Amino acid sequence: MPSFSRKLWKFKRFIDSINFDHFLALTDETGMLQHSKFSIPDRRFGYTTDDNAHALFVSTREYALESDTKWSALAGRFLAFLIGMQKPDGRLHSFMSYAREVRNDLEPGDHLGRALWASGCVVDSPLPAGFRVSAKEVFDKALPWALQSTSLRVKAHAIKGLWRYVSSFSEDLNARQSLSHLVNQLVTTYKGNRSDRWEWFEDILSYENWQLSECLF
Repeated sequence: MPSFSRKLWKFKRFIDSINFDHFLALTDETGMLQHSKFSIPDRRFGYTTDDNAHALFVSTREYALESDTKWSALAGRFLAFLIGMQKPDGRLHSFMSYAREVRNDLEPGDHLGRALWASGCVVDSPLPAGFRVSAKEVFDKALPWALQSTSLRVKAHAIKGLWRYVSSFSEDLNARQSLSHLVNQLVTTYKGNRSDRWEWFEDILSYENWQLSECLF
């Protein structure tokens, strides 16, 4: 068996071994709940855009691998959550209570970057056209806020989303320029902060450090 075929076979075995029971237990008709108490969903903590963006990415990836309608149905649920959390100006709320009360928290934090990443993945996926068009609208409205953000992690997630977006809309000059702009910002930040003894984007190691390097690949 050729080496490449062996790798694909091992990857498929790995994918088939993943247990999604907890993922499904945390999902209800609204979306992905934020926390659990051991294996039981904890409704006190409601929902976040962060978690539903992650869940949208996972369900989109699984649909691409399996073409199973259960994953497209879940992707639609998580995408609907993002649509419902987005204001007409493109900003996204971060938190919704279990009673579906949305907190007035519109600062362009990490949830903005993750929503761009997930919606960009939907745009560049085999999901039905309605999903892809809806995700493109979320992406297009949110992108200007990522371009204004000073957060390196928002930029990193936006880069990952833009890479997928550009894969489907290579003729979109604005998207290509936005991708180059954000990449150049990260590279410039790295060059301005590094030294012979500290080769990193920031003065500290914080959370999700790997995102800053991964997005540049």
